[in-house]
Amino acid sequence: MKHSRPLRIAILASVSIFTGIVRAMANDDIGHPPPDPAGTVYPEMTPEFVQQKVDEQIRAQFEQAAGPSAYVLSAEQAKTAGWGVIADHFPEIDRDRDGYVSLSDIVRFLAARTPQNLMKAAQQRQSQKSGVEIIE
Repeated sequence: MKHSRPLRIAILASVSIFTGIVRAMANDDIGHPPPDPAGTVYPEMTPEFVQQKVDEQIRAQFEQAAGPSAYVLSAEQAKTAGWGVIADHFPEIDRDRDGYVSLSDIVRFLAARTPQNLMKAAQQRQSQKSGVEIIE
């Protein structure tokens, strides 16, 4: 029994060291992306640049769903294209209830749901409940 305590400590230490080595090697299987080509310059991430990229993505998704020559999108086209958020909220987006929405209708709908606009709307609802007006 006298020798069992040092043996237990040695086993625990070995297991701890082995576990640490395995964890350290776990990321070796993931690999790394190739380095950027020499001279690669990335644009500055300004709010304007980000907004431009978002607009480009929305436009591309709209054109893919509606077709490049179409200026309107139906709920069925949105659903078929896998644009779930638009298909799910189509009645809210289609304000004139004609069964079609334009790119500007979609942009307006999405812009109203940005985190900044949602926070402003929540603050306005809260101030209406409390009777306090928030002035920016």
